[in-house]
Amino acid sequence: MKTVDSAKGLKVGDTVYIVQENFYYERGIAGPKLEYCVYSSTIKCFRKGSYIDFIAKIDAPIKNNIYDWKLSDLDKRYIFRSRKNAALFAKELTEKYERSIFYNPQKDLPLRRSWEIFINE
Repeated sequence: MKTVDSAKGLKVGDTVYIVQENFYYERGIAGPKLEYCVYSSTIKCFRKGSYIDFIAKIDAPIKNNIYDWKLSDLDKRYIFRSRKNAALFAKELTEKYERSIFYNPQKDLPLRRSWEIFINE
């Protein structure tokens, strides 16, 4: 695979935003709880083969998480140029989960919404 410096208006070092599941524990509640979080990440390189993909590293709080992304997925699902669009996708995933059979509103706490602060940007 050949490396390239930029693609689709992005270049190495640019920030993109990743939506990812996060499991956490609440005191007094058995089992993990789920939330969808928006993480900023830095593009480390682009690779060109039959399609262009890129490697992005999450900056914090879960350092050293490195992911490969297809450039065609950018701004469609899980990886976004804007934090607001990532937050809107996290909202969609949260609401979808709360309507699923895995969520019982009588027994389960509502999912955390840490992404809400980014929606009004």
